[in-house]
Amino acid sequence: MPQPPVIAVMQTFRTALLKRERAAAMRLVNAYGEAYRRLLPQIEALQAELEVIDPKLWKRYKLQRLESLKKQIEYEINEYAIYADRELTLGAREAIGQAGKEAKIITQATLPGIAPLDARIMQSWNRLPAESVETLLGFLADGSPLRENLKMLGSTTAAVVEKRLTESIALGYNPRKIARMIRDDLGQSLTWSLRTARTTQIYSYREAARANYIANDHVVKGWIWRCARGERTCMSCIAMDGTRHSLEERLNDHHNGRCFAEPETLTYRELGIDIDQPAPLVTEDAKAWFEKQPEALQRQMMGNGRFEAWKAGEFELGQLTKNSTDAVWGEIRVETPLKELVTQQKAA
Repeated sequence: MPQPPVIAVMQTFRTALLKRERAAAMRLVNAYGEAYRRLLPQIEALQAELEVIDPKLWKRYKLQRLESLKKQIEYEINEYAIYADRELTLGAREAIGQAGKEAKIITQATLPGIAPLDARIMQSWNRLPAESVETLLGFLADGSPLRENLKMLGSTTAAVVEKRLTESIALGYNPRKIARMIRDDLGQSLTWSLRTARTTQIYSYREAARANYIANDHVVKGWIWRCARGERTCMSCIAMDGTRHSLEERLNDHHNGRCFAEPETLTYRELGIDIDQPAPLVTEDAKAWFEKQPEALQRQMMGNGRFEAWKAGEFELGQLTKNSTDAVWGEIRVETPLKELVTQQKAA
């Protein structure tokens, strides 16, 4: 099925945004790797001490090595958090700037396609200054949940490691296993920062674009949810694809979400131009796309339980999305658990 030109334009810009995000992720991984290498001697020393110390003695007096490790973890992760803060801020500002430029191009691609008329319409486009958009979004401001989480990253990680160590020794785990678990706990901070960096960039881009659409509501009247279609696409995004929204609504995708808002423009007649416009190309939504996929891919994307319930007619694809609340991003969209889907069916 032929796609409207705007879809190709959006895919190009999305690819470029994700490429910038991957470059930022590599820089974060390298920075975290340096912090971890500085912590490694402490972890190895702790493991060696655990191999010879009496667990009862540790329970009574605690390990001096643990206190030292906790302080070092907090220091190193806080230093990393400062770097991550700079990386997130620069990435967000770059995304905001790009969105300001690209929102106009995407909107023009959405117009009916009579070039002289479309160009005349876009002459009235208002581009918001990037600084104004950053202030408007607010999530990079001091005291925001994102900034507060970054400030607490070191102490939070150190507390997780202490709790893990205390429980593991009480359970009599092998020192090598304990050291491995500590490494895993340290890795959670990297995972969080990578997820946050990606979400921050994409969120910044989407919200900056929406701010520009709002500033041009004489051309743009709303937006349509569009998702990436592939084996890694979550079913919440499949369910939301093709839904129409007002400019006041935010595209509240989940963490690491790759969805974008396609602007919906006024018709020529709504814009005061007395002319019939070409019939728009119809875009197949992701639910229709999903229904055409091989059963193996459908099962992989849904999971066995949901797939079997869906095939049995226990719910519709549109029910696979629900609202949730995130401490940083507020209301976000997530997949509906199978238990809730079945309960909804029974209630109906």
